[in-house]
Amino acid sequence: MDQAALQRGNCNTCGQRRVLGSWLSKDASESVFRCCACLDEHGDNLDDKIEPADASATNWWACAEPPQDLQEVPEGLLAATPWHDTYGRQFLTVCDPEHCYFSGLGAERVWGAGKALAEYLSTWQPAGLQVVELGAGCGLPGIVLAKGGAFVTLTDVPWLLQMLEYNVAANFSPYDPLRPYVSPLRWGNDADAASVLQVIGRPPDLLIGADLVYREQDFDALLTSIETLAPRRALLAVQRRDVALEAFIKRVRFLGWSVFSQTIAPKVFLLEVQPPVHLKNAERARFNFQEAPEQRCQAAPAA
Repeated sequence: MDQAALQRGNCNTCGQRRVLGSWLSKDASESVFRCCACLDEHGDNLDDKIEPADASATNWWACAEPPQDLQEVPEGLLAATPWHDTYGRQFLTVCDPEHCYFSGLGAERVWGAGKALAEYLSTWQPAGLQVVELGAGCGLPGIVLAKGGAFVTLTDVPWLLQMLEYNVAANFSPYDPLRPYVSPLRWGNDADAASVLQVIGRPPDLLIGADLVYREQDFDALLTSIETLAPRRALLAVQRRDVALEAFIKRVRFLGWSVFSQTIAPKVFLLEVQPPVHLKNAERARFNFQEAPEQRCQAAPAA
């Protein structure tokens, strides 16, 4: 097994915590972590059900249930880190690097592509736009847009929503009219997408996401959610990891989507994707956000 491909987590099969292993996908909305020893014994086939040591909840390998209010979190259990954009504006990110309350890679930190996307969006003037962020994690890019006047809905899997709420609470007062809304959205789940659309009342002007493109088995579910939400514009910040970026571009084109790209930070690409139904109106859909001409996305190179 490639040592570089291994990750550290809590084994869903034997219950060992903070061990090396791999994430295995059960379906479009659920994954399990299996340690190297269990991979050797059981392989990566999840068809034969193996009861985990503790399967009481989807978020089972987090140590405890999070409190409802960020102020009730004991000191030292979560990491609150300031982040500044190029204008010197400060934003606070709240994450769970030790998985005290939240499982999954999205809880550990604001990843590189998320910071790059937040920096890129900090130069926009998005007042009045309806924005949806997919796989938001800490929600930094969406929070940056909300501070600029956009109406933002932050989405992620259900067990990360409380962490998203913590990040919103750290950056907005309870009565701020631009305080982002938090909603569950599992990729490929039509009911979740329909619920988001019902909340915002129409397809969003802009859909964003950062560090979403790293597991090929999730590509189709991600694209399904984008197509269901039908945004006027969809931007994904992607950190180049092995062949994941090339595989994603290849899959997008195979399905008849258009994809444009540009580099926004070292090894971070911004992809603008559009489903086939939008191709005839591509130029109209890619409307101007008062961005500099050099910020327009260019056609993505062939994979």
